[in-house]
Amino acid sequence: VGTATGGLWKSNNGGISWKPVFDGQDVLSIGAVAIYQKNPNIIWVGTGEGNVRNSTSIGGGMFKSVDGGKTWRQTGLEKTERINRIALHPDNPDIVYAGVSSGGIWKTINGGDTWTPIADDFGSISFGAIAIDPLEPNTVYAGTGEVMSRYSSTIYYGNGLYKSTDAGNTWFNIAPELGEYTHTGDLV
Repeated sequence: VGTATGGLWKSNNGGISWKPVFDGQDVLSIGAVAIYQKNPNIIWVGTGEGNVRNSTSIGGGMFKSVDGGKTWRQTGLEKTERINRIALHPDNPDIVYAGVSSGGIWKTINGGDTWTPIADDFGSISFGAIAIDPLEPNTVYAGTGEVMSRYSSTIYYGNGLYKSTDAGNTWFNIAPELGEYTHTGDLV
């Protein structure tokens, strides 16, 4: 469980008890968590509280554990402030997509050693959701916008639902009628 200001917590007994597994890091604000399903010891954590409001905490980038949360490695994206969503390729644990509040989607194909912006030309659009088609992993969906507090001075607008069929190289807005007030919480 990732929390807005209390780090990452893990249960090994179905939620009866919990222990913190991220306390040794410089940041405790968690925006997204993803577990690689074929090897649950591989955990990705995007830091920075995703729900923008006037008291929100920024993060320190992306972190990765390969031992079930015992140790962590900072893998980049330190300046993105808030990572809202993480999508993992279903067959390759080194391919990861990260959606950030300040606009854009970033991708790594080498387990976080380097990141490339693959959807950063949409202006101030925030990406609140990312999903990969599990049967055709080159098809990626990205929902724009995010839920925000009316007291926040920062507004990240949406403008529809995007789709890529070439692993994020090109994007098409498949639902522009959703408009600038789109706030995609999640895609399934």
